[in-house]
Amino acid sequence: MVPIRRVIIRGRVGSMAIALSLSLLFNLLFNALMVPAALAQGVVTKDDATVSPATLLLQQERQELEQLRAEKQLQQLIDQSLSRSPQFQDRIEFEVDRAFERTTTLLNILLVILTAIPLFAALGIWLLRRSVLAELVAEVRSQVEKEVLPELKVQQSTSIQEIETIKAAALTQLTELTSDSRAILDELKLQIGIAEQEMESLKSQMTLQMQRMVSDAQLVKDQTIQELTGILPMSIQGSISPDVQPRLGVLTTFLDTLKSAVPQLTFTPNDYAKQGYAFFFESRYEDAIALYDKAIDMDPDLYDAWLGKAATLLVLQDFDGALTAYEKAIALRQDSFEAWFGKGAVLRKLERYEEAIAS
Repeated sequence: MVPIRRVIIRGRVGSMAIALSLSLLFNLLFNALMVPAALAQGVVTKDDATVSPATLLLQQERQELEQLRAEKQLQQLIDQSLSRSPQFQDRIEFEVDRAFERTTTLLNILLVILTAIPLFAALGIWLLRRSVLAELVAEVRSQVEKEVLPELKVQQSTSIQEIETIKAAALTQLTELTSDSRAILDELKLQIGIAEQEMESLKSQMTLQMQRMVSDAQLVKDQTIQELTGILPMSIQGSISPDVQPRLGVLTTFLDTLKSAVPQLTFTPNDYAKQGYAFFFESRYEDAIALYDKAIDMDPDLYDAWLGKAATLLVLQDFDGALTAYEKAIALRQDSFEAWFGKGAVLRKLERYEEAIAS
């Protein structure tokens, strides 16, 4: 009796498991297929939402309880009829085990299917979401093309017109500025030309005036040199009267001022020698030596310059320099008694008495 009961219970449990599995499978398939479709359509009714998997399970459990009651009654009858037949009992147990194995295999298959269903549902939702997004993008694009693009085109056209207007105004202003600039440039060129002509005219006038001034200064210089020659002694050994001394100072100062005021003045070697001669009688010996050197640089054979330099060096007690200058003057003019006399005086200062007597 006990094995028969165990077999019947195992068969009943297998049947219930299969029924439950099939019920869950159908519910999951229904939810996976119907809910995404409802989401895609955007409509889920209230009546559909009230029919839940829990209600279906309660109905199935009631049916199963009724079946269990019927099976218990059937089991009691079978137990009574099979208690006397062990072979038949073994046969039934074998068939039940084989059916249970099939049920186990079917359960494993159902478990695999149940495991794969969420994946397929997620894939379906993803594909549906992608389709919805694509549809939304297409709809938005269509609305943009219908509403935004025309407005953008109008704004673009308006902007282009404004740019063209600004461009035309800028070109007009640029043309006016260019025209004004050219007029100003032409006026400046004309004024520059006039200024250059005036400058050339002024330059010519200034050059002419400068030439006249230099010519006048040259004439005044020559007259001053002649006046100096007239008041200076004929010989450097001579003397000058006190009445003439102030006039001599005025003339030499005037020549210095004239040279500073008119650098273009031309002085001859004789002019420098005459000025040195005047400085000698003013006791301006260093200035006299400088003028004599200028005259000698311009004309190394100028006798008056060498003679004046020698006399000035003798006063300054530069006896060697004075002797050299006197010898140069004698070489230029052999019959100059002033040069011979001066040389003798220098030799006497040098205590070369025999040479002094000979000279």
